Amino acid sequence: EMAVHLGNGGVSKMPRVPMQLESAISNIIGGPQSFAIQSDGSYWMCIWPGVKRFSADGSQILETISGIPNAMRIAIEPNGNILVTSWGNGQIYRIHSDRTITPLLSGNIGFCGDGGPASSACAAAHILGIAVGPDGSIYFSEYDDCRIRRIGSDGIISTIAGTGGNEYINISS
Repeated sequence: EMAVHLGNGGVSKMPRVPMQLESAISNIIGGPQSFAIQSDGSYWMCIWPGVKRFSADGSQILETISGIPNAMRIAIEPNGNILVTSWGNGQIYRIHSDRTITPLLSGNIGFCGDGGPASSACAAAHILGIAVGPDGSIYFSEYDDCRIRRIGSDGIISTIAGTGGNEYINISS
């Protein structure tokens, strides 16, 4: 097991990554940027220049998806769609079950669009983290702008923390 330190200071235990997967990871040039576990136990990884899915035991690559520049962070939606951030491009891509890829944001770098559709919104060039909430909302952190933003299940984007400066953000309450 490995300890994962949560934002509230608590500790959670996660199962250790299987040895076969560790071996597969160590043999990949560029190394993985992040990974997420699919409901069937297979692992999706952002490995520049694309996204790969490994078998649950890590012994084989099941799929390779290209077409996402600088794939950096990954999350899986409840319906099985995959979300991937693109480092340096201010974009989040959705990989659908039929493997079509659609952008969620406008692709313009900067800050704009809060209160409107995410497809028209700008984002910082470097999206560092991504997660999916229980209601299907997508949360992501903008490294350059020091913000955490949310795309609601209705497709509307909003800022939930941060003002664009480097100030400390207290979200403990």
